[in-house]
Amino acid sequence: MTLLQLHLMAVGFWLGAVATETALEFSARDAASRRAVALAHAKIDQWVEIPIVIAMVATGALLLARVWPGTPLLWVKVGAGLLAVTANVVCIPLVRARVAEPDEARQRALTRQIKGTLWGVPFAVAALVIGLGF
Repeated sequence: MTLLQLHLMAVGFWLGAVATETALEFSARDAASRRAVALAHAKIDQWVEIPIVIAMVATGALLLARVWPGTPLLWVKVGAGLLAVTANVVCIPLVRARVAEPDEARQRALTRQIKGTLWGVPFAVAALVIGLGF
């Protein structure tokens, strides 16, 4: 398997993890389901998403080193990808804080902040389109 294939596989798994977490976050309707979602999201982050993000960033950095300094379009793709990853990294401590938070009102506020990190999705899509299309 090539480095590019590994990178694309990591990107695909990451997008799948983000899609799964998004579906979970929007499925909670009551206190019990919100708690279950919080715990599931934290486990997905810990065992799936964080390792995938590390693999994705590492393989992306290695690929970038191979074509240094790169074209302007490549830098747009890298920037978009890094913004998407940044949104994801911002989300991780919010997810952990929500699991540890006993107050339901504060849990709901953290859930809104977690959903707010979805601003990274358009950047992920842009990076993917540039990467696959150009």
